[in-house]
Amino acid sequence: MPPIVRTGSALPPRERSLNPFAIVDGAADLITFVEEVFDGKEREEARTPMPSGD
Repeated sequence: MPPIVRTGSALPPRERSLNPFAIVDGAADLITFVEEVFDGKEREEARTPMPSGD
């Protein structure tokens, strides 16, 4: 059975964005890369600093 793909007005309310999470060494560099290459925008409230403050 093929997957169900819904777009535009077929999406339920509040289901219009992708919110990926990644735990990586050098996350700040990854965020910069995504912003520059894919015109991504970081949501500051989603950032989880390491215990060291990084």
